[in-house]
Amino acid sequence: IAGSIFVKVLSDIANASEELLLDKAYAYAMPYADRITNTPVKSSGFDMSDGSIPFYQIVMAGYATLYSEPVNMQGNQQMYLLKLAETGVNPSFKLIAANPMVLMNTNYAYLYSVSYEAWKEDIIQIADRFSELSATYNQGITEHEEIAEKVFKTTYQNGAVVYTNYNKKPVTVEGITVEALNFSVKDGK
Repeated sequence: IAGSIFVKVLSDIANASEELLLDKAYAYAMPYADRITNTPVKSSGFDMSDGSIPFYQIVMAGYATLYSEPVNMQGNQQMYLLKLAETGVNPSFKLIAANPMVLMNTNYAYLYSVSYEAWKEDIIQIADRFSELSATYNQGITEHEEIAEKVFKTTYQNGAVVYTNYNKKPVTVEGITVEALNFSVKDGK
């Protein structure tokens, strides 16, 4: 009964709002979300799996705008940003205007990397780089595959393709050269 009440509330809020932003939306909430934050992009890492498929992103691409867990809270930001480009998830950040030292000796001390001033230039560079993915915005993912070792191809409804290279050297696939630890976009037009 509680679940059906929650779904009814979501439906009512979605109908009364222009847009609904949800955090980590699960299956029951997905139909009501326009934007979803803290979208998972990593696999569970269970021992029995030898790869991962961006199932959540494939299902939701084109229906809701997806935002990542905070980039500045990730251990390896470069690899994380590549995963975002590969899966069609927009980068997000957790920031404060104050000096993060004010959080020392509090329950929020883990937020050591949230200084707006420290991240400002990086955020601008990341936003510029991700603007190259504009052809994929609001488009459904029609195909996702590993086309070479550590090289992924994500194809969108409009024909746009994102090639993601996780190798430490450039690769050329389908006539496109993708630099080491980088991504390249082929417009669908």
